[in-house]
Amino acid sequence: MTIELLLLYKWWILAASEVIAWIATFYMFYARYWMKSNVQFKVTAAVAGITGYVPHISLAIYNYYTTRKVDIFLIAILLFVGVGVILWHPIERKLEKKIKELALRKEINRQKMHKK
Repeated sequence: MTIELLLLYKWWILAASEVIAWIATFYMFYARYWMKSNVQFKVTAAVAGITGYVPHISLAIYNYYTTRKVDIFLIAILLFVGVGVILWHPIERKLEKKIKELALRKEINRQKMHKK
């Protein structure tokens, strides 16, 4: 019964895991640059990676194993994972650069406020 529920709600599970992965990604950079916490950075990096790939790949394998067909779900998963693997590093660099700039501005503004 539980396995059938996975297939029934596979699109919702896919969407939820993607949202969780992106939230973890943004929090990962927040922890690194605002909180300056290496531990929280590493934990949320692991959460982002696990929620970004494990549910996708697991559902794709199980879906194919059950249906024995290449359907739109399997193609969508392959696209998500493929785009993620290929485009993640350039996106990560841009995102990290932007967040680093914001954190630096915040620090400069905070230092200015303490000088007054």
